[in-house]
Amino acid sequence: MKLLFYCTILLVTFAVTITAQTISPKREFRAAWIASVSNIDWPTNSSQTPAQQQSSYIQILNQHEISGMNAVVVQIRPSSDALYQSAIEPWSEWLTGTQGKAPSPYYDPLPFLINEAHKRRMEFHAWLNPFRAVVSAASSSVSAGHISRTHPEWLLAYSNLRILNPGLPQVREYVVGVIMDIVRRYDVDGIHFDDYFYESGTGSQDSAAYALYGRGISKIEDWRRDNVNLFIRTCYDSIRAAKTWVKFGVSPRGIWKNSIAEGGAGTAGGESYYDIFCDPINWLQNKKVDYVAPQIYWPFSRAVAPYGTLAPWWGTKAMGRHIYIGQAAYKITTTSTAEPTAWLDFNEMPNQIRLNRTLPGFQLQIGHIQLGRISGQSEKQPL
Repeated sequence: MKLLFYCTILLVTFAVTITAQTISPKREFRAAWIASVSNIDWPTNSSQTPAQQQSSYIQILNQHEISGMNAVVVQIRPSSDALYQSAIEPWSEWLTGTQGKAPSPYYDPLPFLINEAHKRRMEFHAWLNPFRAVVSAASSSVSAGHISRTHPEWLLAYSNLRILNPGLPQVREYVVGVIMDIVRRYDVDGIHFDDYFYESGTGSQDSAAYALYGRGISKIEDWRRDNVNLFIRTCYDSIRAAKTWVKFGVSPRGIWKNSIAEGGAGTAGGESYYDIFCDPINWLQNKKVDYVAPQIYWPFSRAVAPYGTLAPWWGTKAMGRHIYIGQAAYKITTTSTAEPTAWLDFNEMPNQIRLNRTLPGFQLQIGHIQLGRISGQSEKQPL
């Protein structure tokens, strides 16, 4: 049962159009996030042999199959690296211990990961961090051929974190190229991004890019959001042109805006729109994603961001696309100053799922119950 706690849970809710409701039966999309960065979920450590990696992954899938999952969202590109054979980016340190070092004996993990999921009738969504380049400048293994070494002028620095600058057209083109290489070469069912785009506290590091590529946008904050919107649009259109059946989704923060007056949920937490220049409502309105999976990682009792406020609010924003609620199953049995007892109540998560299944207009309320870690970190960080 230990493996049940090694993946962060994704609880999803399908929001579909009235027409679809009349012709399609209810069906839940239950997906498990499986993080590779820092060896959180898989591989469990970077010294595993390929045979051990494969055995570990099979155990994870078997547990999720027993739990009723029908999809996995596996992190194959955590920091401009690759847990698959790539001519563009180096092998990930989380796979072999050293960035750029191939598995030995050699194999390409991605076909194996996909095939094992498909054997269990699970969808396989390839999870990428589009702009994260280096997790820690102080400790990460970085190969000579890594993008942070070949194009240091593309980087923005936030403490030890390094990200690719979304304001540079060549950066967006580069990342789209990586994505489309995966889509064209592998039988993935979906491409999935998490909530790492810009980081809060950008400062003036991207002012030169703004001066060059501002597109007449009067405020740098609006320009940053537009950069992400352009990137999302290009990704969606490119995937759609190559393989119409491959889904494209993003898992943003659970809060878009705090202010009800601005169309938000009336909360008081970290905001996608202002803090990281990320506007998922724009993507839904313009139909440039197939789904959005907001990370609502709080209990009903969390006053600044109550689950009972946020889940129904997101349900009203589908615009004919799907809304999948990201659930914090990794918090079950944990305590914190902000949430001292909520997750000790074993009814908390079932009650969240029950709410999802009763929300008006939600044909498919999903309980993506990917049991997350009881302790330790989650790549899908709460706000």
